[in-house]
Amino acid sequence: MKRLCAVAVLAAVAAGAGTAQDLMSGDEMPEAAEAMPGLDLQDPETGLIGKINAWLFYSSEDGVIGGASGTFNLPSGEGRWMQLGGEVAEKRQSLTGIFHQDLAFGTPASLDLTLRGSHDERRDALPFETTTGGLEARLTWPIGEAATLGTYLGFSTNRIHNPEDDLSPLLAPDVRRSERTAIGADYQRTLDLGGGALSRLRFGLGGELASISSGESQIRAQASVLAGGSLADGRMSWRGDLRMGLLETSGGDSSIGDRFILGPATLRGFSYGGFGPRDGDQTLGGTRYAAARFDVKFPQTFGESALMPGLHADLGSLWGLDNTGGGAVDDDAHLRASFGVTLSARFGAGSLDLSLSDAVVKRDGDDAQPLQLSFQSRF
Repeated sequence: MKRLCAVAVLAAVAAGAGTAQDLMSGDEMPEAAEAMPGLDLQDPETGLIGKINAWLFYSSEDGVIGGASGTFNLPSGEGRWMQLGGEVAEKRQSLTGIFHQDLAFGTPASLDLTLRGSHDERRDALPFETTTGGLEARLTWPIGEAATLGTYLGFSTNRIHNPEDDLSPLLAPDVRRSERTAIGADYQRTLDLGGGALSRLRFGLGGELASISSGESQIRAQASVLAGGSLADGRMSWRGDLRMGLLETSGGDSSIGDRFILGPATLRGFSYGGFGPRDGDQTLGGTRYAAARFDVKFPQTFGESALMPGLHADLGSLWGLDNTGGGAVDDDAHLRASFGVTLSARFGAGSLDLSLSDAVVKRDGDDAQPLQLSFQSRF
């Protein structure tokens, strides 16, 4: 019997409370997935029927994060699988369920139904709790061997509650429950250029139209370009990343739950919500952002050691509000920049990343975070 498999690894990332999902499916186990940690669930007749993964993650921003996921082939058809996963951190809990189906009728497209929920407690820059839930239906088409096109329809609910007594009056209207219906599309293309100074390019573009239960309509767009390569016979590698995003709201003002809030995953040297429009020490987010990150690493500095030192430079800005309180809040685009050193290590199923950054361009009220440390291990 032809073996089916599905593997999914959910890994926490150091972007505040973000989560990254890396989903792979196919008729045969991908080579990279064969080496992934985890517990394989085997059937004597059909082979691999599922996989269970767990991970432990630490970041200076969020503390310790633990999680687990299970991915299982469903016996009722080829290319059909389900995944259940969850994460627990000091100030965040989340659950995710995914149903995947390869479509028939001679098309390489696939359908994913995703159900997710999360709860975030108060943070220094966000003095309220947030509870969210959502359901998304996504169709994905491969375009050749290097690109994918996705379309989706989603419904989500967002409840901001239990604010602190000194909540900014610009955030007070957002303390409510709202529902959001969105339709969108995204395109990604990766170019493998072989080795050399420019060995890989990746482009991403996405757009979304949304309707909010309180009467607003929104347009959201984001774009990214990533490039990388190696120099000096592999003794030096580089990576550059450019990202941009915008949010347009009509029929009312955008909510803090809709605006962009950035952190060290965008600009190292700043905390999550540590730059952009603010009212006192409370972040307001922004409707526009642009950022660039550049890294140079030296893989062979310590010979065969797993340690890899490097240098980095980040710059960008977060700006734009629909309501500035009559001009009380500065929402103009102001450049921020940081420079620093990095040290990373890869060992077995784990990784360690440390960055020491100097926010050389910042503004009064920004929350700088010079030292950032993350550790991740998968089981």
